Amino acid sequence: MRFCEYFNVLPENALAFEDSLNGAIAAKAAKIHVVTVPEREEERARFEFSDMVLKSLSDLDLDFLS
Repeated sequence: MRFCEYFNVLPENALAFEDSLNGAIAAKAAKIHVVTVPEREEERARFEFSDMVLKSLSDLDLDFLS
């Protein structure tokens, strides 16, 4: 992924925050960890492949980042 190349970061050391299905799929395909925040509760099941699915960014467990 160009973003990782630009910042000289390995994809497995990167984290993407996404609210779109296509963005989350692209990040996972690039081997980037993905945290998703779907706009609607009923969309949560579509993001089960993500590393974490949140209702709000304020629900992020910072221990996940270590």
